[in-house]
Amino acid sequence: MASLPVDFHIDQLAARPELIEQVGTLRWIEWAYGDSDPARFIDVTRAESGDGVSLPMTFVAIDASKRAVGVVGLGEIDDELSADERSGRTPWILGMVVAQDVRGRGVGRLLLTGLQATALDLGHAHTWVATGNQAVGFYRRCGWQPVERLRLQSTGIMTTILSNPTAIQGVDEDASTSIRLELDRPVAAAGEDVEHVVVNDTDDELVFGLEYGLEQFTGEGWQPITITDVFSAAALGVGPHRRSHPMTATIPSGAAPGRYRILKTVQPPGPDDSPVGGIRMRIQAELAVRG
Repeated sequence: MASLPVDFHIDQLAARPELIEQVGTLRWIEWAYGDSDPARFIDVTRAESGDGVSLPMTFVAIDASKRAVGVVGLGEIDDELSADERSGRTPWILGMVVAQDVRGRGVGRLLLTGLQATALDLGHAHTWVATGNQAVGFYRRCGWQPVERLRLQSTGIMTTILSNPTAIQGVDEDASTSIRLELDRPVAAAGEDVEHVVVNDTDDELVFGLEYGLEQFTGEGWQPITITDVFSAAALGVGPHRRSHPMTATIPSGAAPGRYRILKTVQPPGPDDSPVGGIRMRIQAELAVRG
């Protein structure tokens, strides 16, 4: 689990057009490959920023000095893939990069969390990404799973395509009661630990990890402030019609009073009891943080 420092926040680039040049330059620094002029990267970034309502759209991480320190786009297509390579799959993650000086602080995961929530709001069951090298490991740690490896027609580069569901899948209408997260109390203070348990009233075993997510309700809806780590780290389980052992979630010491919810990802075990198995399910429980 990684916590995002309070001096970072995420916004849509469409709402922050003054950052387009910064974001384009950030991408140019990462992928220039000898190109001495960032103009092309800035133009693409401007086009992908969109209108903030429909695809394409871009999310930007901003630090306390109003500097763009991370970016990720979401679009109907990745134009480095041919139509055959896309095979009707959509939407695609585009141009993900985090500034070197803030890597390892949860910025990338926060960007992807916001992207997934937006994809769900737009009616998409999955998101897709085509990438290679060390980025494959990053996406896997964030919950994406490889589905195909191919050599791109456009570049000849070996590329891995990964996918991640945006929401609970494979659960019946009673899932909210048959698989649920219960807290030890409905109200907590900033800095306090809140115990939670997974309640499994189904006929199947479930596996999960110690990781959790924490979101705060704002005027713009639910906003992630603590990031769930890779699900493949799952090492715990709960049998059919049982309650798990208590686990702990920490409310950040700087949390403002208001509505919060704790989220957890569970799923059936895979072959040979591997923690990565059936379709992932996201469960949640709400609490209030007092002043």
